[in-house]
Amino acid sequence: HALDAHPDQRRGRAASPVTSPASAARRMGSPAGSPSGSATSSRAAAAAAVEGSPAVADSGSHAQGSDAAADSAAEAGAIELARAWLDEQLPRAMADLFSLYGHPSSPMRAELLRLLVALQREALAEDRPETWLRRAAPAAPLLGSMLLTHLEPPLAYTALRLIVREHAPGKMFGEGRDWRNRAFKLVLEQELPAVQQCLLSLGIAPDDYFELWLQALFVHILPLETCSRLWDCYLRDGEVLVWRAALELLRLRSNALISECAGDSRAAMRLLNSPIDAVEIPEARLFKSLYAHEGGVSGWLPLLHQRPPLPERCFDLHANSYDSSPQPSKHASLSASDDDDDDEDFLSNGRSLRPSTATTDAGDDSRGRHVTPTRRPGSPTARLRALSPIHTRSLSRRDTRSSATRKPS
Repeated sequence: HALDAHPDQRRGRAASPVTSPASAARRMGSPAGSPSGSATSSRAAAAAAVEGSPAVADSGSHAQGSDAAADSAAEAGAIELARAWLDEQLPRAMADLFSLYGHPSSPMRAELLRLLVALQREALAEDRPETWLRRAAPAAPLLGSMLLTHLEPPLAYTALRLIVREHAPGKMFGEGRDWRNRAFKLVLEQELPAVQQCLLSLGIAPDDYFELWLQALFVHILPLETCSRLWDCYLRDGEVLVWRAALELLRLRSNALISECAGDSRAAMRLLNSPIDAVEIPEARLFKSLYAHEGGVSGWLPLLHQRPPLPERCFDLHANSYDSSPQPSKHASLSASDDDDDDEDFLSNGRSLRPSTATTDAGDDSRGRHVTPTRRPGSPTARLRALSPIHTRSLSRRDTRSSATRKPS
């Protein structure tokens, strides 16, 4: 319904029967014996005669044909724009995704085009510029291809819309884009100084690689199975997981960057933005590295200037930082009466995601009142988390066992 409501409604209006003058006259006619009955009968007779004339019939059919032609032209134009957008981004995808969506007659390609057309239509309905969506989320075709691989089209549309509007991949422009590039440069300088020095010597900045990784959520460089598992962890942990994965990819490729690409910026750019073969960095090796360096998150997270307490699943770190423009919090309630409506606790549960150097008590606001992190049942991130195509396979083995199979401690 979300994909087809708007065009169907337009077609329905265009194809709806036009009220005839005779039927209108009959509805406005007076009862028999009324003073105006004869005049009404005369008007009805005249209207009936006019209705039967070829000129009126031709004008009605011409109006319906014009509306249908306009709808068809608009639909074809929207599909053509979506097709050009898809063909621009799809060559960056991995071979397995390209094989599903690259062929012109592929039914999955047709579904993906419909998703993109629906997003563009919604943006135009909100009086946004035609180029707004491509500027805000240039990698939306790649995100949509990943979602359609696991979800039915209606759910894939809902998930893609939420990612584009609420998550970091749709915030990579303007202030959010500049903030993430600056912050990742600081994080990389602290965590991998040798890699940072090598990239600086080659003139490579985070906007040359990290920005692309975040916009596409690694769809264009990781194999489908590895990327699917990473997406599940992303829906569990939020944007922090994307930063951690970016650090681990650079860590695992640090030797190649420092030794093989020394003095060759083009080779370094190819290494950073080319697809990663499953033999080079297997899925198990990537997640083992993520788990091994999980404790280091508390060391670099204060560089992001996050407002405490950090939500367990924050999908827009810039909006939660002190560097962003003041916005009403979506995750905190200052009223104790809201505690009964909490759907899920947003605390970090001892995962060391809270800045350890924060000067403000994580449980109190500036007026000394207790801040209770809350989750609304109908929040966009809660709905999107419910759309995760595969149950999350955690980095730690204890989280993968259900409560029924866990051994007593």
